[in-house]
Amino acid sequence: MFKLIGLLLIAALAGAGFAAWNYWPDEDKVTVLPPDQTWISPGKYHIEGLHPGASADIPVAVFNGNEEDTTFKITVRQPDNPKPPYEPWPWPESVVVSVPEPTLIPGEVKPIAIELSMPEGVDYEEKSAEVWISVIEQGQEGMVITELVTRVLIETQ
Repeated sequence: MFKLIGLLLIAALAGAGFAAWNYWPDEDKVTVLPPDQTWISPGKYHIEGLHPGASADIPVAVFNGNEEDTTFKITVRQPDNPKPPYEPWPWPESVVVSVPEPTLIPGEVKPIAIELSMPEGVDYEEKSAEVWISVIEQGQEGMVITELVTRVLIETQ
């Protein structure tokens, strides 16, 4: 049953034009994504060779595993504890989220276009930096608020 649901989910993603995106860390191993839980993909995204004046697109997909329409808030933030050699990305304002508050119907996967730019004329060569794309379901109440994060790891040249 779960294999069938996983295969249907994969077929839906491929049919919707998401085939170019790498949702799974290992293309030889298909990970079955849970149909009854909210998730984002990818969990980690690498950008290599970024230089002043350049930009990169970060493909993030959000899946609504709830039984009702849900609005998510997508923001950019600094990492809590970046591991060396990574440091916080000095220009979080240079990361633009195309749809900061999408509403998804149950079972919907929505691609969110995000663009990261490195300002012109800055001296930031051969550095490793990290910034997070945060996704929080709106309307959560209580002491625990779930945050899903895509770690964006940046290598500059």
